[in-house]
Amino acid sequence: MGYRSWFDDCSWIRDRSSAAFEMAFCLADDLDARPPTPSSTQWKKCAITPSKGTIMQHTTKVNASEETIRVGAINIRFLVTGDDSNGSVSVFEFSVPAGQRLAAPAHSNDAYEEVLYGIEGVLTWTVDGTPVEVGPGQALCIPQGSVHRFDNLGNIDAKQLAVISPAIMGPAYFREAAEVLRAAGGGPPDSANMNDVFRRHGMTVALTPPRAK
Repeated sequence: MGYRSWFDDCSWIRDRSSAAFEMAFCLADDLDARPPTPSSTQWKKCAITPSKGTIMQHTTKVNASEETIRVGAINIRFLVTGDDSNGSVSVFEFSVPAGQRLAAPAHSNDAYEEVLYGIEGVLTWTVDGTPVEVGPGQALCIPQGSVHRFDNLGNIDAKQLAVISPAIMGPAYFREAAEVLRAAGGGPPDSANMNDVFRRHGMTVALTPPRAK
């Protein structure tokens, strides 16, 4: 089957990010076969350059950007980044040891919202001065501009899932924050350097920590 007839047999939409590409959904194993039904699981996403007939295949991956980053006592496990979601969302798990208070200063998110979902243990989030305990099966949305921080005040380790939308904060923030902490050699981190890291990744450090009401 020729390029044009194959192209006509695909159900396609134009990729809004570039006029040079058109997106097609076609059979993964047999490009010459008739397209499957809409409910079929055999679709694969392809990008086609009409002028050259070049097919660049994109596959869907589970945990597309899996990476674990350690920042002080906290482990961050990234699952999805802005590169995977066209900038719409980033998703990561993070674990906090029992009794661990957050070393980072209270801050606000300048241009994104943050949703937390409890998996294990309990974290106490202080949002605009109000403490909120988030445990397994519970969710908390931190609106853009709200000053917040968290602590593990319990006696068991805690794990939560964070969803950042849009994906302004990603793995680079945690790598840079970890580097500032390493440079401090166990002492207090350089506040100017840490503030710069926050600012580069869409956050503003609070002038005074929020007080619990």
